[in-house]
Amino acid sequence: MATGLNSFISSIMTKTTRTIDDPIFGEVKLSLYDKGFQRNKLPFDPNQHMCCAPFTNLSFNSSGVCWVCCDDWSQYSVGKITSDTSALDIWIGPQVKAFRESILDNSYRYCGEMCPMLTSNNIEGFILPRKQIIERSYSPIPDIALSLDETCNLQCPSCRDSKITLLNSDRTAESSFILSDILESFFFSPHNFASTITFDTCGEVFYSKLYKHFFDNHPFFVNKEKWPNVEFVITTNASMMTPKVQNKYHKILKDTAELIISLDAGNKEAYEKVRYPAKWEVTMSNVDYYYNTYMKNNPKRSSWRWNVILQKDNYLSIPDMIDLAEKKYPECLPQIWITPILQWDHFKSGKYNYEDMAVWNSKHEDYQTMLKVMNSPKVLNYRGVLNNAFIR
Repeated sequence: MATGLNSFISSIMTKTTRTIDDPIFGEVKLSLYDKGFQRNKLPFDPNQHMCCAPFTNLSFNSSGVCWVCCDDWSQYSVGKITSDTSALDIWIGPQVKAFRESILDNSYRYCGEMCPMLTSNNIEGFILPRKQIIERSYSPIPDIALSLDETCNLQCPSCRDSKITLLNSDRTAESSFILSDILESFFFSPHNFASTITFDTCGEVFYSKLYKHFFDNHPFFVNKEKWPNVEFVITTNASMMTPKVQNKYHKILKDTAELIISLDAGNKEAYEKVRYPAKWEVTMSNVDYYYNTYMKNNPKRSSWRWNVILQKDNYLSIPDMIDLAEKKYPECLPQIWITPILQWDHFKSGKYNYEDMAVWNSKHEDYQTMLKVMNSPKVLNYRGVLNNAFIR
């Protein structure tokens, strides 16, 4: 760096824009991080807690580009899988080391200002006791998040304006190469290290031909018992997670640490609008089977979560979702995470009207009604964990 760390930290307290010539990432514009860098603005004491993401996490997209956390929050990737660079090379490489140093020195200089871990009032997620990280009380194998295949059986208005049912041959080959390299890098031979693998954050895993092929054929999945401390986090819309599919992939589901279901609604009418063309009865039957097989009366049961992208067509169904969870799944209530619909690129086509769907916008005609629903006793007194972005 051109200047020492101490002078750098003090300078951003009074200066709104500063650019440094970073030895790893080149030009870094610090004006993006002013809020995060001001010590009194962080929601945790950096001398007691710190973000563990660069020490424990790698996230890959379908091009093989890698981040140490969500690419929405990190300005800089830490590498890309190629024929010359493996996932393991990235994990022990200079970019990841630089990210770790930026956490250890409390500068967080590569982190985006809107990262929820740096703005939330809750010490959770990636924020862990500093001592735990410094003493290396974590696995040398990273937790891995995969976004490799966006194919899906649904066409949800919040996500896309048409079905993506098939990857072309080049994309299939590229995603297959990336996944093979990751498995080769970290699970080449049996070991007892702890790790989680999350799949897939951009499509439907039980629809994906890519994942089906690996689940059915790759030694890591076929002989999963040789890696006993590796667990899975599965994100799914559950509409294709039939009892037959669940039985077929029992080895994976029994080692699932968390099942994240994009449910999005609490009744049939709302569900079939926002989860088109899924059928409510089919999805809930699949959910029932999973609960009865893997959750109910199971002391080693995983956690599970229902995600809701709040929008005009589903906000009135949230109290019904609370009722559904408490009445049908009382032994292990799902976490319910409610977040606002975002303006993704597919809205540019004009097929869906984002302004009409974005009920969270204070200018929306249903905004006040939405707030009443989201702050009603029924919702606020949910007996399980509720992550409600609309509490007032």
